[in-house]
Amino acid sequence: MKHITIILLLLAAASLEALADGIPFRSFRTSRVSVPATVLALTKEQMSSLTTSNRFITLTADQRTRLQRDVSFVPERLEVYPLEWAQDTCTCEILNLGIRYTKTKIEVPHGLLGRTLQDRKFWQR
Repeated sequence: MKHITIILLLLAAASLEALADGIPFRSFRTSRVSVPATVLALTKEQMSSLTTSNRFITLTADQRTRLQRDVSFVPERLEVYPLEWAQDTCTCEILNLGIRYTKTKIEVPHGLLGRTLQDRKFWQR
């Protein structure tokens, strides 16, 4: 009986990770999200500006137009996460995110657009 209790506790503890507010991917090995999203091609300037110290891009007029076809709110700037970060993060403090899944493309999950600093402060209470 003691062994069954221990096994059940271990299973319960292991399942707590499933409660995290992460970005849903089609599978762990895929680079594409399983929620509505828009794929945008990065410009050469955007690609060269994304470094370890700069994770933000300003959207071009064409990128904004492309995104407006799918969503009602389009930010001027996006924070861009490398795929490895996006697969292992919580969304509670993410504002307007693009996920860089290749060198030249980002995927913008629609559900993470339109969040403001006020939304972010809500999570910090």
